[in-house]
Amino acid sequence: MTEHKNKGTVDVTADTRSSHLNFKGMILAAGFGTRLGPLGEVYPKPLLPVHGVPLAEYALRMMSSAGITEVAVNLHYKSGVIRQILGDGSRFGVTITYFHEDEILGTGGALRNVREWMADSHLLVMNGKVITDVDLASVMELHQTSGATGTMVLRPDPNAARWGAIGADTTTGKIVSILGDKGTPHMFTGISVVSPEFISVLPDGPSCSVRNGWIPLLEQGAPLKAHIMGSSDYWWEHSTPQRYLLGNINLFDKNLRSHFPWLPPMDGSTVILAGAKVPDDTDVSESVIHPETHIAPGIRVRRSILLPGAEVQNDMYECVAFRGHLLRIDLHDSDGFTGPKLGTPESRR
Repeated sequence: MTEHKNKGTVDVTADTRSSHLNFKGMILAAGFGTRLGPLGEVYPKPLLPVHGVPLAEYALRMMSSAGITEVAVNLHYKSGVIRQILGDGSRFGVTITYFHEDEILGTGGALRNVREWMADSHLLVMNGKVITDVDLASVMELHQTSGATGTMVLRPDPNAARWGAIGADTTTGKIVSILGDKGTPHMFTGISVVSPEFISVLPDGPSCSVRNGWIPLLEQGAPLKAHIMGSSDYWWEHSTPQRYLLGNINLFDKNLRSHFPWLPPMDGSTVILAGAKVPDDTDVSESVIHPETHIAPGIRVRRSILLPGAEVQNDMYECVAFRGHLLRIDLHDSDGFTGPKLGTPESRR
């Protein structure tokens, strides 16, 4: 690995373009998932099943489809069960290397922690709570051809300023402001590509990739690019019970579903997973039924997720049920959260 003697700065005049860059992947999977409430006490976010498939599996399969063969996964909360479910990655077409964090290192510290494993490769980073159909190969191609130190995947969002806007020049594709007011405001999706030079700026120990990486690099004048998602591209994060339920409901759209060929088949407007037992007189629609659930005869289930251990004795509408819990979700009461909360300019002083 190349040593960077002047840690904290990079040569912003250097052209990092080459005929070929090596890419590895990383999934951020160490968080506690506190906003999920009791659901997060059972499932770490990367293992939340969406149509029966853990969230992290979506990222792993997308990375594999984009040509990535080596993936790092950082761990802290419920690390053992994540290792058990994801295994060595071979069934997804990748090799997983796990990095356990005794204390959570944050998004920046997690990247810094894999620098020796990363070596001279560039790193495609995805948040473990996200499902998207963005073309990762195109993101990596943009990063390579532009010679960027870092490339962010951004999406238009009317609430971008509330959560921390990333300003992009939509003509040149350059990132021109972070938590500022220059350029067209966008939301950071939690997906990015970073170079070894990017990693060299980050401090050892816990840190934030935005405050300790992206912002200092922008201030230095380093080349930072934006891949801006189109209006028809899909992106969804699953950090609350409401957003988790909506994320499942979204995938009943057949056109969207076709982008994820590893999903189980639908039975009409329902997904009944292998091993699940549903009484013949049950009326189910836009719902996902897992095995190890008990449903009383004659029940109607609408827009709900029945996870293992769920006991259903009455009609269900917009619920998430699992062992010992029934969460009734108000899908019309939006929490307004649409991406990684970066804060405001004042909050980073």
